[in-house]
Amino acid sequence: ATRYFAKKEAEKAKQAEANREYAKSQIPIGVKYFTAKAEEEKAAREAKIKKLSEEKMSDATRHFKKIEGEKEKEAFGVATMGEMPAAIQHFAAKTCAEKDKKCQ
Repeated sequence: ATRYFAKKEAEKAKQAEANREYAKSQIPIGVKYFTAKAEEEKAAREAKIKKLSEEKMSDATRHFKKIEGEKEKEAFGVATMGEMPAAIQHFAAKTCAEKDKKCQ
């Protein structure tokens, strides 16, 4: 029974993806252009806000954010990597690297 439902879910996902692709292909050129432009403007606006917030941040807030970031890394186990089995070390390091990329 589990395989049957897994197969049905896979078929549904495949059909949904096909529907999304079809819908994207039917969007008028003007709508595509302005949608892309809006996404770019939103990303630029968010980057500007982040930069401005970092510039206006007080020294105390900056200090505590730095400490919080260090605690997260330690809590994830960066300091205790040597005690983990090799497979777990590999994936933990990969996840930590991905998380660092997202933060920057």
